[in-house]
Amino acid sequence: MATQNGLVFNRSLSAATASPILRMSVRFHDPSNEDLVKQLESLPTIALRDIVITPLHRGAQPPKPAEEDAETALAIGVTELKNGTIDMESARRIPLEFWRTNKRGAGIERGDILIASTGATIGKTDVYLSEEPAIANNHVTIVRVNEERFNPSFVLAILRSRIFQFQVWRDYSGSAQPEIYPSDLGAMRFPALDKRQQDTLATHIEAIEARIAAAREGLESPNSVIDSHLSAAFEFSLATYRGRQQVQNFERSLSNLADGFSLRSSVKFHHPDFEIVADFLRAKPHKRIAEFLAIPIRLGAQLTQVAMDDDGEAFYVHPAAAKKQEPIQTADCHRITQEFFQDNRDRNGLRSGDVLINRSGEGTIGKVAIYDLKNQPCIFADFIMRLRFNEQMTPRFAWYYGRSLFFQSQIEREKRGMGNLTNIFPSQVETLFVPDIGRARQEELADAIEAELKALAQRREDIENGRREIEQLLEVTLQKTIAD
Repeated sequence: MATQNGLVFNRSLSAATASPILRMSVRFHDPSNEDLVKQLESLPTIALRDIVITPLHRGAQPPKPAEEDAETALAIGVTELKNGTIDMESARRIPLEFWRTNKRGAGIERGDILIASTGATIGKTDVYLSEEPAIANNHVTIVRVNEERFNPSFVLAILRSRIFQFQVWRDYSGSAQPEIYPSDLGAMRFPALDKRQQDTLATHIEAIEARIAAAREGLESPNSVIDSHLSAAFEFSLATYRGRQQVQNFERSLSNLADGFSLRSSVKFHHPDFEIVADFLRAKPHKRIAEFLAIPIRLGAQLTQVAMDDDGEAFYVHPAAAKKQEPIQTADCHRITQEFFQDNRDRNGLRSGDVLINRSGEGTIGKVAIYDLKNQPCIFADFIMRLRFNEQMTPRFAWYYGRSLFFQSQIEREKRGMGNLTNIFPSQVETLFVPDIGRARQEELADAIEAELKALAQRREDIENGRREIEQLLEVTLQKTIAD
């Protein structure tokens, strides 16, 4: 008997032989994938390693970024793979000489398919369409398709589809740092449709991909949209800031240690991108966050196992629910007993307009959400700070500002600790700067940002609809192949 995501099921030991290697993990035997397993068993398939002209392999560990004005190549890593496009702007620029030396093993050619093979992005798949010299880093697997036998557009669609991605999810190794190795990818099954079927299907896929590309053109992340709006409103040079972020070598005197709330001597603390934001905010009319608060910042309640109740009608907002940086939804929260809620509601209750900031953990610290629910019995976690504002601050503006580079740069500079044990405390957050622009201007900016984020969300929905259309097209074709 095993449990996966609350689902209990039975499996025999002999079922472990279903994988190319013996796999005993619960994840491997999750019955929710049985439809895909049966589909693979019914289809003519070949191993992925049999559709390529060079063995599947990963790239190389890239060197430090190239010096300014040097000839460069790109190093493509997992963070650049967006499962629909490669973010060329964020790719590290490395010395061209490193590319020349390593291009035989790690070089990327136009048309190569790249698969993220480690970490949280594992399985994300994109095609390299640039002529610019580039390497894949050592967390990316290169798939160079045999185009005489396989249509690249068809291959890319299959590698992104459920029938392949479930194999990646099932067969990756590790827990804290998932890995899928080239040999594992090479053993995965790939539908063996004849070339004519592939080409016909690819024609339809490419038409849908063209619509997706149009929707994606110039697409920014929500936080980039916020940064652009606020930078324009505050007359802040976003281009200069982003350029400073790329600086790797800089000097600081010991007297610079006095710039922080405590003596800080780490190199990261003194990076010049902090300086440009700090100097800008000091030069503008500003107030500290404490001046906008109706009551002091408060930490939430510690949840105990006995307080959790799957059928409870009260809710506990935990850091993962706030990490999305969206309005809090009860579906993302833990259900708790009414007794636990009543015991904590006076001190840790939430009301519409409260802004929540995660206070610890790399990847989570500083994430800002807004609580906009009405008449819901909710309290918040002890790893979250609640900010309740006075009449000088519009909560929506505070939420957007909290997600911006202006606030996040201050969080990054003032957080304490190392590794995943970083923290920031209410007393620090209360001293951080906010431009003093008046409530009317806050509301005007919040309305403008909200309108653009809604338009952005619609474009993302159009992209997802296109992806679903491709998935459905593949599903129909594969089912027809089975029926024939």
